[in-house]
Amino acid sequence: QEPSVLPARLPNLLVGGSSGIAVGMTTNIPPHNLGEICDAIIYLID
Repeated sequence: QEPSVLPARLPNLLVGGSSGIAVGMTTNIPPHNLGEICDAIIYLID
């Protein structure tokens, strides 16, 4: 299920990006444009 609320005012994980290795699986989240993230949040609210 998707969360009903965001844990912070600004989703730092999406803005800054991240990468890591856990239990043999790698994860790479690239940094995103802050304007696009704001547009997506407004779209979800509407």
